[in-house]
Amino acid sequence: MPISGQEISFIVEKLNQYIRTKFTLVAFDELSNSSKLLQLLQDVLSALNNEAPEQLDLSKENQEATLTRIKDFLIRILGLRQLRDQETFVI
Repeated sequence: MPISGQEISFIVEKLNQYIRTKFTLVAFDELSNSSKLLQLLQDVLSALNNEAPEQLDLSKENQEATLTRIKDFLIRILGLRQLRDQETFVI
């Protein structure tokens, strides 16, 4: 099911509001680089965890540590217990 332009606009508006990004719809659409999307996910999770998004630069962290931290957050905060098997969660 494709996301509508209105839904994308809402997402961009909330990202800009809550994690203080300055995305336009075009800039958000251009985030095709997986490392940029992963950094954005980290920034969102940091905001949900009441941490400053700037605290962690994923380009300076190994992928295994990133995977473990994101998985632990999803299990602990969102209750996604099915992620306990690390093989089912791949970046």
